[in-house]
Amino acid sequence: MNMEKDLIDLFNIKKNGSYAIVGTAKNAGKTTVLNHLLQSTKERGEIAGVTSIGWDGENIDRVYKTSKPSVYLPSNFFAATTKDLLTFSSSLFKIREDTRIETILGNIYIIQSLSDIKIELIGPRDLKSMKKLFKRFEKQVDYTFLDGAVDRISSASPFFTDGFILCIASSSFRSIVEFENQVKLIKRKYDLGLKPFNLSLPLGHIDLLDKNRIVLGDKENYYYLNISNPLEDENSLLSNIEGNNWIYFPGALTDMIVEKLSSIFVDISIILDDFTKNFLTLRSLNFLEHRNCAIYYIAQSKLSGITVSSFVPDKPSILSSKLMIKIVKSIFEEIPVIDLFYE
Repeated sequence: MNMEKDLIDLFNIKKNGSYAIVGTAKNAGKTTVLNHLLQSTKERGEIAGVTSIGWDGENIDRVYKTSKPSVYLPSNFFAATTKDLLTFSSSLFKIREDTRIETILGNIYIIQSLSDIKIELIGPRDLKSMKKLFKRFEKQVDYTFLDGAVDRISSASPFFTDGFILCIASSSFRSIVEFENQVKLIKRKYDLGLKPFNLSLPLGHIDLLDKNRIVLGDKENYYYLNISNPLEDENSLLSNIEGNNWIYFPGALTDMIVEKLSSIFVDISIILDDFTKNFLTLRSLNFLEHRNCAIYYIAQSKLSGITVSSFVPDKPSILSSKLMIKIVKSIFEEIPVIDLFYE
């Protein structure tokens, strides 16, 4: 990557903000983007903290068994990971704090590097723990970066990040048309958060989030169901839907939910936490639109920038980086888009 590019400026990364780096697929270049964000921060004489949702930074991807770049932490920067993973990194760091946040590999510790080091990262998986960790970083760093690991777009939640960078890979597409349609689908779902949230809910948004239960309501009344997953108790949902004009889902909205519970999706507003909980395909979006079902997000994810990668392991890509950039820029007109490797 051309180091003349300052990614902090290019993507309008705000001081004291937290930003997720997410991808549409494997080999999208997330770790490479993270490393250059850290390098841009270093060159500005500022400090960043970094963590991950999941396990990242290892030389061989533990899920897909493919080689991947390491996470390079500059001197005096902060990282959150577990003690066990620190044995795989350089010894030139200080342990600053045991956060008491638990993972399958033990508690997460905040460390500060004493020199430039390679590091493996593992971070929290739940919203409350991630917000708690970011709070610990606040007084020590200028920026916080979150590597989305294998969770992809779901880790860009606006409830614990101020923005996200989307890394788009060509490796998962079989044609130019398929690539263009997928980018259009991402844009369509993202834009749902730009329309006014015009539902007068008789309860606070935080209350919705904390309860983690499906909520049904109309203009004056609401009530919680004793389920969080609509497929857990379909009968309860179907028997209570009549007379209500909005429904809140605490988790992701999927094609399977729309297909199995199609009878409830008529003239009803659907409320999701944010863009990252919208897992619908084009077919389901069109189905809901034809049934007069509007989708609203409680909070809007802020897209700060997009990178593209035409790298495909073991075979030529059907898309050049220049063509990818041209297509993405034609769809996301106001968002900076760069070629990850500056071909």
